[in-house]
Amino acid sequence: MAPYSFTGENGEPRGLLIDLWREFGKRNNKQVKFILTDWSESLELLKIKRNIIHGGLYKSIERSKYMDFTNSLSSRLIQGYSSPQNLTSPNYQNSETSH
Repeated sequence: MAPYSFTGENGEPRGLLIDLWREFGKRNNKQVKFILTDWSESLELLKIKRNIIHGGLYKSIERSKYMDFTNSLSSRLIQGYSSPQNLTSPNYQNSETSH
């Protein structure tokens, strides 16, 4: 399986999650910008910015205080997370309401 995300030779974001989010942006006519940073900074960005989607971590009680959760993106139990107002795409389904 390909790495989830990494910086390519020319500094461009690469990897499985990058490909998934590029496809999401394409299908939903949304611009997707990638910020590849360390783990703790990525979680802090979710807390302070309202237009961030984090695509590659597991649900926890602590994270649920400042994130909404999607259904799993793959059979490996990966989920995407975002501030609630970012998930307004017509193709988004909230896991709490899509049962």
